[in-house]
Amino acid sequence: MRASVQAQGLRALRRDLAELAGSKVARGFTAGLKAAGEDVKKDAKTNAGAFSQRIPGSVRISATARSVAVVAGGKRAPHAGVMEGTVAGRARRHPVFARGAKSGWTWVSQPPKQYLRRAVDANAARLPGRVGDAVETAVRQAGFHKS
Repeated sequence: MRASVQAQGLRALRRDLAELAGSKVARGFTAGLKAAGEDVKKDAKTNAGAFSQRIPGSVRISATARSVAVVAGGKRAPHAGVMEGTVAGRARRHPVFARGAKSGWTWVSQPPKQYLRRAVDANAARLPGRVGDAVETAVRQAGFHKS
């Protein structure tokens, strides 16, 4: 399951930072973007911890030149997406004791917990400022200063 925040121009900015100031500044910028998602990650872990022991350990941050994403699931918690529900907040269906032919499985709807959605919503007002802080720090490290 993935919740991401995208901002236009970050990829071009990272490329320009690498050209102007080197890859170290560009990598620092990506790290700053990753740090912007820490509050969402922390809240998502707390939210998931209310109903799961495995999902909190699977919550991680992925930052690229285009976006910051808080991701849960994978091998550690394959049920994370089912527990989050759909993007629209609806239940996902999953099999119970999936053995034998698929046609014989019993499927149930899992009420969504929306642990990621609630974490993003709780931090939505602060996220643009945190991304802005990462941009400002990287630009300052590249040698540009406020006058």
